[in-house]
Amino acid sequence: MKVLRILVLTVTIAGLTSCSASSTSDTSTTATTVAAVAAPDCSKAAIEMGVGEPTDIFNCSGDWAAIQPNSYVGSCNECESVWLYKWEAGAWNLKGVANQYGTLMPNGGNMGMTGLLKDKIYTENLTEYPSQEVACELWPTNRYPENVSLTGCSPDPEM
Repeated sequence: MKVLRILVLTVTIAGLTSCSASSTSDTSTTATTVAAVAAPDCSKAAIEMGVGEPTDIFNCSGDWAAIQPNSYVGSCNECESVWLYKWEAGAWNLKGVANQYGTLMPNGGNMGMTGLLKDKIYTENLTEYPSQEVACELWPTNRYPENVSLTGCSPDPEM
């Protein structure tokens, strides 16, 4: 048995030596570039830059923010609309507008948008939504006791 182990070890070493002797050497180096993706910046300044005007932050969670711009707050009566932004490629990008008293879920009838808020470029419906976990944190109405069976969120203890 001892002889067999020595024989296997010798054959293995000989095989490795012959492989390395017959292989060509490549002295070039390959540099790998790793692009760091910036984490979402929920600061008022970053969100205002994305919105293109001063705003009040309604909420920010994960890579989503729900805001009401000052131009809207200064001109609305009940101020029901909240604009949704997603952090992509290091910037806040407009995704749509929703009624803050409705749930934030797919097929909720929320209007899609793109560009800057001032451009008012509407699309048919909001096509991208935050994950359930983020929507529960981002959207207070999703945590109202009457909505938790629909949204899957934990109820807001203050409601």
